[in-house]
Amino acid sequence: MNNKIIAEFISPFTGLPTHQVASISKDGKEYTIRQDSDGNAFVSPLPSEKELLAFYNKPYFSDQGSQERSNNQLTTILKSKHFIPEGKALDIGCGNGYLLHVLKQAGLTVLGIDFSKAAIESARNSGLSTNEVLLGGIESLPNHSKFDYIMLMDVLEHVREPKKIITDIASIMSSHTTLFIKTMFHDDWYGQSIGSDKYWQDHSWEHIYVPSIKGLAFLMLKNGLELLEVFRQEKSGPILSARKINGSELNLAETRVQKIVMDIYSQIERQ
Repeated sequence: MNNKIIAEFISPFTGLPTHQVASISKDGKEYTIRQDSDGNAFVSPLPSEKELLAFYNKPYFSDQGSQERSNNQLTTILKSKHFIPEGKALDIGCGNGYLLHVLKQAGLTVLGIDFSKAAIESARNSGLSTNEVLLGGIESLPNHSKFDYIMLMDVLEHVREPKKIITDIASIMSSHTTLFIKTMFHDDWYGQSIGSDKYWQDHSWEHIYVPSIKGLAFLMLKNGLELLEVFRQEKSGPILSARKINGSELNLAETRVQKIVMDIYSQIERQ
C-alpha cells in the first residue's frame, strides 16, 4: 500500500487509523466517510485545495436564514458566563458578515476574515468597512492583534487541516480570550436525532470533516485549550466555548473536560 493511500486512511484529527462508515458520490466521483476511534469523521479522498478554492470563490452562501442564524448564535453565546458584550471580537470565516453586524449591534468592536473573495465582497457591500473585514486567514491579521473573543462558526467542517486551524487559533489567544466554536457533530443531539444513516446520506460535499464532541474537545486540549461549556441549539449543532490554559493546568483541565464530555453524552442518551 503506497503512502498516499495510507495517508487517506489516517485521521487528520488524531493521526490514528480509521474505518469506513459510509460512502457518498459527488459529480460522478465516489467518496468514503472514514472515522477514527474518537468518533471524528472525514471524507476520503479529500477535495484538493484547488477544488475547494474554486468552490468558495463563488457565492456559495445564501442570505436566506443568515440573519436569523446569526441572531440565534448571539442569543446562545449570551448564555455563556464567559461572554460580556464589550471588547473586540474576531470572526474567522466571516462569510457575508451577518454575525459581525450582530456583534457590532451588541456593542463589540469587530474584525472578520475569510478566504473567499465573494464572501468579503458581500460583507463589504453589507456596510462593513475595509478595516472590519479582511481577505485571508489568520496570517492576514495585523501583527500583535489581540481579541477578547474569537468566533469559529460553521467553519471547521470545511477546512482541509482542522488541527492546524485549532493550533493557529491557540497561537493568537491570550489567557483573557474566549473561543466560541460551532461545527457539525454527528454524535450531538441533532446528529443523533436524525439518525446516522440519514446524516451521511444528506452529507454535503463541502463538509469534509465532522468531529465528535469528544474528538474536538481533546483536539483543543492538545493545543492548550480547555472546553468550558456546551450549549445545545435546536435544529443545529451546539456552540462550545473554550479558554487558553498553561501547562501547569493541563492535568486538572483534562479531568474537567472528561466530566463535561461524559455529562453531554449522558444528556444525549436521555433525549
